[in-house]
Amino acid sequence: MEFNSLFFVFIWLPVFVLAAYLTKNQPFYKYILFLFSCGFYILSDVKHFPLLAGMVICTYLFGILVSKRKNSYFLYLFIAVIFLSFFKYGNYVLNHFSSYFSASPLRLVMPAGISFYVFTAISYVSDCFYGTVSAEKDIVLLTDHLTFFPTVISGPIHRYGDFKKYMEEPCINTDSIANGMRRFVLGLGKKTLIANQMAVIVNKVFSADTELSFLLAWYGLVALVLQMYYDFSSYSDMAIGIAKMIGYRVPENFDHPYLATSFSEFWKKWHISLTNWFRNYVYIPLGGNRVSLLRWMRNMLIVWLLTGIWHGSTFNFVIWGLYNCFILIFERKVFRVGNPFLGWIITMVLIAGGWLIFKTSSLTQLLVFVKALAGRGSPLNMFYIRSLDILYLLPFVLVAGVLLFVPLVRISEAVKERFSVLYDVFLLALLIMSVVFIISGSYSAFIYFGF
Repeated sequence: MEFNSLFFVFIWLPVFVLAAYLTKNQPFYKYILFLFSCGFYILSDVKHFPLLAGMVICTYLFGILVSKRKNSYFLYLFIAVIFLSFFKYGNYVLNHFSSYFSASPLRLVMPAGISFYVFTAISYVSDCFYGTVSAEKDIVLLTDHLTFFPTVISGPIHRYGDFKKYMEEPCINTDSIANGMRRFVLGLGKKTLIANQMAVIVNKVFSADTELSFLLAWYGLVALVLQMYYDFSSYSDMAIGIAKMIGYRVPENFDHPYLATSFSEFWKKWHISLTNWFRNYVYIPLGGNRVSLLRWMRNMLIVWLLTGIWHGSTFNFVIWGLYNCFILIFERKVFRVGNPFLGWIITMVLIAGGWLIFKTSSLTQLLVFVKALAGRGSPLNMFYIRSLDILYLLPFVLVAGVLLFVPLVRISEAVKERFSVLYDVFLLALLIMSVVFIISGSYSAFIYFGF
């Protein structure tokens, strides 16, 4: 089940919010969250629900154990990493070895949200280890946190200390529901009206069965850059909106990253919860930047290799992690552009290059794209471009590009305060348009569902 499905928008979500509102001051409120969170995952990936349940039980037991025996923390990390690695990289290993024995390739299906709920679980046990939170004795509360359905599939990653404070006194009222609905509709609009349209262009250009021309390559790359932001941020908007409806604050995940004037600033604004996770639980324990230059470079290398590997098992993700690591080290220790506008242009070029590495499935495809982008691709063939049936989406690309420079959330808050009725009418129109696009078949799964 996905947030941009009609069943979720018009049945699941309203029933959940109503149930949460009616039981907010009741001792069994936690069971409402439990039922809806577990139910959401079962409807999304029923056959892998036992794995999620096993991870919850393991995390619960180790949280208690770590508070008594610190050394058990490292055993838990080993178990969690092996568990995650088996499903994320098992196919690569199994298929590699099966080729030596002429056996049929095996295929593991990755459980939905495994990367996110394992990282959420690690953060909880790590906080128990460092004394940031006390081990939770109520397994239902911990299950609510680890399976919290707005975030269990694709984040944002949130910490147990914040969730526990909320559960002690849920603050659900008509204002929180209204504000959460507004944020949810904004995210739904970004997904259905922009991200899904960019996906059509990206899928056709990156699966083109001929060499790319200069214009087609740039058209596909621009659409990819836009898709990455609108797809990732729209899910976060919807997750934050759902949490707001029940009075819980999930951390912001994107802060207009494409307005960054340096590469390091971009990574402070992009997928903030994941960046903070690696900083808090990998980078800082390794010594952070309060070490010698060589050790700092080692720390950066470890963090970015893990970041790349976390996203996927293919080699392009490793290259993508090393690419980001090299640029950040170079920018911090060698050269940084002083002019903000020039810095923004260079940053956008570097970001686009990173997403190209992220998306391409082979070195050959990457080189074809780079060659075409440099003007050395195939001759312009308008008949071929028209046959892809993507030129009609050019207005969507232009609108999406313009909106990158508009702080939508901040402007929406300001407009809501001054013109609340008109703003809600606009959101209603946006919801209707989104539903029309969903019904018309304009559907594309969230990119991070693959991680």
